[in-house]
Amino acid sequence: MARNLYHKVSLVPTGCLGPCQAGANVLVFPGATLYMDVQPEDVDQIIDRHLMAGEPVTEKLAPAEVW
Repeated sequence: MARNLYHKVSLVPTGCLGPCQAGANVLVFPGATLYMDVQPEDVDQIIDRHLMAGEPVTEKLAPAEVW
């Protein structure tokens, strides 16, 4: 809300996406990029780097064998 991203971002609550034992997950479309063990302090970085700049936050990406 603070960044006025209403026309760019939609938050959709889901059930478990698979690796729930690894903490909160965030799935970004398009591209089906899955972030694992997302903490509140990671959210700004995901917004800034991935959603705004198009660069995934590699240190939070789910490994290929999980997703």
